[in-house]
Amino acid sequence: MLNVFVIEDHPVIVAGLKSLFHLSTDGIKITGNADSVDDFIGRKNNVEVDLILLDLYLPGSLPGDNVEKIKSSFPGKPIVVYTSEDSDTWKKKMAGYGINAYITNSSFGVKIIS
Repeated sequence: MLNVFVIEDHPVIVAGLKSLFHLSTDGIKITGNADSVDDFIGRKNNVEVDLILLDLYLPGSLPGDNVEKIKSSFPGKPIVVYTSEDSDTWKKKMAGYGINAYITNSSFGVKIIS
């Protein structure tokens, strides 16, 4: 079983991810979610996590700072960025911060229309 914690500020995205993964068929369990990295870190002692799924853009914070905070509080835990941002610039920046994967909405055939 893979315990995934989601850090995402859009409830619709969180609900979609929860409906996408199923413990019985995928071996993946969403163990919780937070709308900020600070909220996630504040729950540190009450969180089961094998992998952290992180939204690139969270209000009031910078993407690189978020990765550094997570790495400091949860050393060795893989971080996967999930975002609609498809630019090579951000992919390279996040790779420089040591994330484990960068997944865009378009990877799943999802297109966000604003």
